[in-house]
Amino acid sequence: MFKDHIERIIQEKFGIEEGHQVLEVKPPHQGDFSSNIAFLKAKKFKVAPEELAKKLSEELKGFTDFTVKEEKGYLNFTFSISFILKSFEKISNKDFGKLGSGSKKILVEYVSANPTGPLNVVQARAGSYGSSLVNLLKFVGHEVESEYYINDAGGQVKLFEESVSARVAQLRGEKVEVPPDGYHGDYIIDIAKNIIKEGIKREFWGKYAVERIIEEQKKSLERLGVQFDNFVRESWIIKEGYVQQVLSFFEKKNLLYKEDGAVYFKSTRFGDDKDRVLIKSSGEPTYFLSDIAYHLHKIERGFDMLVDIWGPDHHGHIKRMEAAMEALGYPGILKVIIVQHLTMKKEGKEVSFSKRKGEFITLDEILSEVGKDATRFFMLMRKESQHLDFDLTLAKKISVENPVYYVQYGHARIKSILRKAEEKGIVPQKPSLEDLKLLSTPEEREVLKKSLYFEDVLRDSASSFEPHRIIYYLLDISRIFHYFYERQRVLTEDERLRNARIFMASQVAEVIKKGLSIIGVEAPEEM
Repeated sequence: MFKDHIERIIQEKFGIEEGHQVLEVKPPHQGDFSSNIAFLKAKKFKVAPEELAKKLSEELKGFTDFTVKEEKGYLNFTFSISFILKSFEKISNKDFGKLGSGSKKILVEYVSANPTGPLNVVQARAGSYGSSLVNLLKFVGHEVESEYYINDAGGQVKLFEESVSARVAQLRGEKVEVPPDGYHGDYIIDIAKNIIKEGIKREFWGKYAVERIIEEQKKSLERLGVQFDNFVRESWIIKEGYVQQVLSFFEKKNLLYKEDGAVYFKSTRFGDDKDRVLIKSSGEPTYFLSDIAYHLHKIERGFDMLVDIWGPDHHGHIKRMEAAMEALGYPGILKVIIVQHLTMKKEGKEVSFSKRKGEFITLDEILSEVGKDATRFFMLMRKESQHLDFDLTLAKKISVENPVYYVQYGHARIKSILRKAEEKGIVPQKPSLEDLKLLSTPEEREVLKKSLYFEDVLRDSASSFEPHRIIYYLLDISRIFHYFYERQRVLTEDERLRNARIFMASQVAEVIKKGLSIIGVEAPEEM
């Protein structure tokens, strides 16, 4: 909306150079948005940015949509109230926030935990982030599919199966030890007890245990409001011959060699720091080979972009996977996003829940503690690449101190205003442009402008793959509306002004509801 408008004008008048940014101005009395174009062009014209900005601002005089002034080398734009009002009713338009062009077919794969135990806090954060990103990319107009990859054929699964088998044997009185590097959580004992109770045959113990964990993981994610379009199993990828397809392709391209009985991929040809093993000297394929095979399956489905959301311990895998994609003939198709660790805190202290499920805090424990809405909202309160402190005490507060409560309360407050109007027999009419001009206070202008800014936030968030920006926006628009409400009556006696304010409030509610929907949080009508 605003940013697109400014960029279009600058493009036409001066040409946009790489690094051009249009940012919201704070505090607002200095303008609405600023452009750094003078800094980018100052070197070329061999003048100071302040001097050039003054000259450029003179060239932008005459536009009725905004005024421009130089501020420390920046071009500060202040939009006219007429431009804001003419644009305001677009908020309820179904195309509000959509990309004008450039939509893509995108596959987003996230969480994808080993089926060896309950989902933990990092996977809870990845689930919240990934689901919100999928919603956001769909909202702006991309064709998006979400996917969960079940790693059911690797070494960790075998170790998990051995751990379960050992526990079953122990419960039967046999002297068997769980592998030292195996799985020792009490949830393993629970599975073992069920195997005995249900009379599962020995040859199916491992399969039973894996399937039970998969179903429990799915239920946990559903509690978090996370659903996937596709579930793909590693065992299926292997069965369908994708591993062999990768090996055959690389062999034809002379990208394989043998050393000490192992088969290596010449990943250094594509920028990796060393060549990578695909087949171990034992003849067993590595996880990396299976992962390449899985990504070949993704490519075959015709996506323009593959987005992988990984945990912090996978950072070292990025370059090798990018090398593999380039070797397959698809450079640049893969975008890897790392979701960092988080710390759970209660009353300022780091907390550990019961260790019944194993040596970690589970997603289910968080959900039982604070619920879905607070979990998802708080998981997005920092950029995914930054460490997050999750404040359980704050997340449970039923007050405006709690950020998610504060935003939800903003929506509920507006719905309460609309109910009161209905109870009083007020049937608001859609205001004319002249009626909207009655919204003349500084508080009203800020509400109007901030509501329209939602479109810029959506597009910026989608292009940068950063749904956490929506959290900041929702807190801002809620604060601005609460500030307005505390100073101005919505249901005033002046019918024209009342209609205008009701319409404005309704549009704010629409914005908050859309924003909360994208991040997977409810927009209650009363609290």
